[in-house]
Amino acid sequence: MEPAGGATGGPEAGGGPLRGGFWVAEDLPSAVLPAAQGSRCAGGGQPATPQEGGKPANLAEATHLAAVEKNHILAVLRESRWVIDGPRGAARILNIHPNTLRSRLKRLGIVRPSHEPS
Repeated sequence: MEPAGGATGGPEAGGGPLRGGFWVAEDLPSAVLPAAQGSRCAGGGQPATPQEGGKPANLAEATHLAAVEKNHILAVLRESRWVIDGPRGAARILNIHPNTLRSRLKRLGIVRPSHEPS
């Protein structure tokens, strides 16, 4: 059986089984895998896996990630002069669908600043 990308012989062409169309973790070089099976995230020593319902295990980490995402989107919006769609729009720069960007703006509470009359 040949994988979808046309590569054969396993990761790094070193051979190995293909299971369900994917190379299994045991076939990957150790540099790609976490250092320890029970690896922990950097913040608070909480497990790296999400809690029930897809919520992050560490609330501080989730807040930080949302802030990073919000700041990045704001920077791209400023760069695109708040144009969302089109060839020079923020969605194109972020490589996401314009409607996805609009929903993230709503979820993150990002609104376009109003212009003061001169």
